[in-house]
Amino acid sequence: MKTTTPLPGTLETNAELLRAMSHPLRLRMLQGLSQCECNVGKLWHTLGISQPLASQHLNRMRRAGLIVGKRKGQEICYRLADPRIAKILKLLES
Repeated sequence: MKTTTPLPGTLETNAELLRAMSHPLRLRMLQGLSQCECNVGKLWHTLGISQPLASQHLNRMRRAGLIVGKRKGQEICYRLADPRIAKILKLLES
């Protein structure tokens, strides 16, 4: 039986995505972003955390490729970078 070798970086990339998701607050943020795109103000207000803390977590998820931001005036609206992230969240919930 022939085994396939993963593409270089694939396992490392997946590990980085999982590390970026591995904080309960980031999971809650991702769950919210799976429902609708929103800005940092809405996120911190909804979650009851400080704006700097929300920004720090959003930045971590953005660098990992979990979310993307789109500037609208002076605000940045965030959304999931890939619909498969929502599927991962659903699997975690079940």
